[in-house]
Amino acid sequence: MMNKIYFSIVVVSLLSLASCEKDLNQLPHTETTSVTVYAEAANYKAVLAKLYASFVINGQEKGGANEDLASNNGQDYMRCYFNLQECGTDELASTWLEGDKVGDLTFLSWDANDPWVADMYYRIYYTIALANEFLRNAGNDKISRFTEAEQTDIRNFRAEVRFLRALSYYHALDLFRNIPFVTEADPVGAFIPPRYEAIQVFDYIESELKAIDQDLLSKEASEYGRASKAAAWTLLAKLYLNAQVYT
Repeated sequence: MMNKIYFSIVVVSLLSLASCEKDLNQLPHTETTSVTVYAEAANYKAVLAKLYASFVINGQEKGGANEDLASNNGQDYMRCYFNLQECGTDELASTWLEGDKVGDLTFLSWDANDPWVADMYYRIYYTIALANEFLRNAGNDKISRFTEAEQTDIRNFRAEVRFLRALSYYHALDLFRNIPFVTEADPVGAFIPPRYEAIQVFDYIESELKAIDQDLLSKEASEYGRASKAAAWTLLAKLYLNAQVYT
């Protein structure tokens, strides 16, 4: 009798596990996910706009409200880049050293804990992460459900995103030299990216800029402010002008 009762309990337990199996396949409990964002062709341009905005705005709302990152100083990408490039040179004289905390940059005494240096690093990789996520959802198989005209537009967007990612990697190469490297081909989540030497980053940027030349629009066909073929040529020229240093 006891064996029959035990058998019944085991069967019920197994049936219970089988019935809730699909309950483990959960999406994040948020209103917006990549599934919903990339469901419509029009949204690809909205994400492209966010990528461009990531260079000058550090949040989701006007004025940088609803911040993208909880970083040390919360400054935007291009202000960090300007300060790192100019504060330590004779081209800029900062007369408010304490207010913006640029004293260490000005006197070339900064380290990895400097808020501008840390923010620059985080902003670069945030933009790269956005670009990678866009590209994961912009492959030919993903966009095949859209019209031919929409697919053509998204291919143009895709080339621009690759340019923006190459630009971010160029800044990382120029400022930090040997860096973590990740693309859309890498897994999302718990993943430790490989460390690329400067020459590997150089080769990658060069190959990307050459590869996207056919899909980028000409200057005449581009909307104002968007990257055209000439933008890629310019970045490639800057890369070559500094090739001896980077390689």
